[in-house]
Amino acid sequence: MDFDGSIVVPSNQDLQNWTLALPARAGIYFLWGAEHEPILLATAGSLRATVRRKLAQSSPQATTRQTKLAEITKGVSWTQANSNFVAYRQFHQLAQAIYPANYRQMLGWPDTWWVKVCLSEPFGRLLATQKISVPGPDEYIGPVPNAKAAKNFINLASDRYGLCRNYEILQQTATTTKACAYAQMGKCCGACLGKISASQYQKLLAEVLKLAEPQGRLQQQHKLEKMMKESAANLQFEQAENNKKLIKRITELEDKGFQWAGNLRRFWYLIIAPGSDRHHLWPWRVNGGTIEPGEPTKLAEIEQKIAEIVDWARQASRQPPLERPEIQKWRESISLVSYFLFRSHSDQCLYYKLDNLPNPADLAEQISDKFRASKTNKAKLEGSNQANIDLKTPVDWQE
Repeated sequence: MDFDGSIVVPSNQDLQNWTLALPARAGIYFLWGAEHEPILLATAGSLRATVRRKLAQSSPQATTRQTKLAEITKGVSWTQANSNFVAYRQFHQLAQAIYPANYRQMLGWPDTWWVKVCLSEPFGRLLATQKISVPGPDEYIGPVPNAKAAKNFINLASDRYGLCRNYEILQQTATTTKACAYAQMGKCCGACLGKISASQYQKLLAEVLKLAEPQGRLQQQHKLEKMMKESAANLQFEQAENNKKLIKRITELEDKGFQWAGNLRRFWYLIIAPGSDRHHLWPWRVNGGTIEPGEPTKLAEIEQKIAEIVDWARQASRQPPLERPEIQKWRESISLVSYFLFRSHSDQCLYYKLDNLPNPADLAEQISDKFRASKTNKAKLEGSNQANIDLKTPVDWQE
């Protein structure tokens, strides 16, 4: 990607003068040497103030590294960013281009947690994992905020569908009749005892995918409510109580960090970021590891443009990568988006799951409320931007 601006360090001006060319805005800066070799790539809450601090020589507290940077830096390039999400996305692209061999060490966001639905094995299982692959034949449910949330979902799905909790025993069903305590007590489907076949067990795992979507969870709640009433009518009060507890656990999923989750095949989001000034917005669309910017839109025209923005977001290309290097970048982009989904309350952007968008009128109203409030409180927002964007991650990088 191109930088917004660049400057060669002049020999006839002091630091305070020539850095006036840098904007006092948040963004990413890149220091380079005499042969345009990379020296440092980093984010900044204020590009001008941060570059001055990095290159300052006169301060008695200046470190050896700061002095060295001033001696070898021959130019500065920069790109502005009005939100943390956009800054990290731009940082990711620049790091890949400038440091292709080792840029991964620079990324500050962690891998996201997922629930892996292993359908490639005769008797599959559910696993909490941070390592995703392109779906098929195995599927993935997420993102979820942490390992605890992933394991909570696995426990719920296991209780709902009677899945095996002792995978080692299940794998030995062809050579042994040993059963775990759950099977002996009738607390699972009894696959290890041959009560259901491998193909029937696969169908149970496929049902788990329905719990990944709001509509599927709603259907399960209705089904369990019906079963609960039938159990109560037949005086099977223990079974009715178990179904009641399952309903409660399903309804609590979103409160436990499941609000952004779904099938990885439908990792589709719309992000509305601040534009280049307080009068504009910048839409972004996400399809898996593909993150694309749209055309900036005037805040005053959002009601007229919102249907067009939604249509554009839903037209994203949906082809997953096939080559290993591209799959790695695809994972990194998914982790980047997931990182901000779970921090959306503290960012300057609005985040929406494409499968669960409000109607256009409500969506336009939410966007207007968010950014008009930002517009009328601009000074406070800029202070928040600087405080939030000048993070320790992504890390500074110097070869």
